[in-house]
Amino acid sequence: MPGECGRTDGGGAAGRLAACLVAALVATGVAGCSAVAPRPAPPPSISPSSAPSVPYGSTSLRDLNFTHAPSGFAIPSDTPVIAGVNLKAVITAQFNVSDGPEVLSFLLVHLPGMGYEITGSSDDSVVFQGAVWHGAFTMSATTAMLTLRYEDQ
Repeated sequence: MPGECGRTDGGGAAGRLAACLVAALVATGVAGCSAVAPRPAPPPSISPSSAPSVPYGSTSLRDLNFTHAPSGFAIPSDTPVIAGVNLKAVITAQFNVSDGPEVLSFLLVHLPGMGYEITGSSDDSVVFQGAVWHGAFTMSATTAMLTLRYEDQ
């Protein structure tokens, strides 16, 4: 159905990711959408001994109680998460608007080292993908939001 969250009229993974970002904004009361996409399979477990380390000056999302976040995915230590969603296949973290530029700069520098390929970016957003997790960060005058989505390949 057109207009359904998780579906687009094209755009592949980036389009699906954009739709999921909109759905995440809905969950935090920023926008509106009525349908929910089917859930993908849960992400694989990573043992602590195989978990990647996080960049210096950062904190992993798992250390911030996002228990379903991909291991080793980090944000700057001095940027508090003010709201979030912690589901097996979708992680969303909302930041203070004033922290948006710092989070964006951090992700642009550190995503490749955390195992993610940057597939698009602009002055206010970045879209990226890993082996099974895809994500986006975007900011505006009213919000700064990170969304990660597990996609079974």
